[in-house]
Amino acid sequence: MIKKYLFLFFILASFPVFSQSYDKEINGKILVINVDSLKTQEIQSKVLAWVALNYKSANDVIQLNSPDKIIVKGNFAIDSNKPFPDLFSKKVYYVPAHIVFDHTLIVSIKDNKCKVDISFPGKVKMLNHLNTDWFFIINEYTLLNEFTIENQYETARKNFNVQNNNNKKKVDKKLSNLKGLIEASFVCEKQIATGMNNEISVLFISLQDYLNKKDNEW
Repeated sequence: MIKKYLFLFFILASFPVFSQSYDKEINGKILVINVDSLKTQEIQSKVLAWVALNYKSANDVIQLNSPDKIIVKGNFAIDSNKPFPDLFSKKVYYVPAHIVFDHTLIVSIKDNKCKVDISFPGKVKMLNHLNTDWFFIINEYTLLNEFTIENQYETARKNFNVQNNNNKKKVDKKLSNLKGLIEASFVCEKQIATGMNNEISVLFISLQDYLNKKDNEW
């Protein structure tokens, strides 16, 4: 699990200094780090040192260690409050949920640069005391944190169409009855997506800063 990186808010302010992009093939994000002064072997050594500092049980999480590629299996966790409806009162209640984001980190190395890929499964379970099968979907919308309340209603309508054989009257009624739940779910998922993307950015910045730190910097 990634350790908390110090001075989070200060670091978040520096996000614009690098560009990370979404990659559909890996269901994750990519960052290219330029390290003009380091050769392949030096980058490999520094990446391994960074893994040892930022992951628990570094020897267990490293799946591959070669001069041109390092693969790490890790995770980070986010706590949230998952909304759910009371079928009788139609009120929305909240259940604390713990979400563990397993990920694969691939660092491809060349002289003077490396490419960092972080990939995720399509969905992760939201652990809760009700032992309910709730899942958080990880896709382009969540990894770019660009989904909207309109997306939320569109997804709900598609699901209700499948469940009700495209009966518009039934679907519209369900959308109306579950309006509060749909909007509360959007707020919850937006918060989780924001937290997930912050964790990714902190990880990327941490590695970038470590690779660019000079040996004489303490």
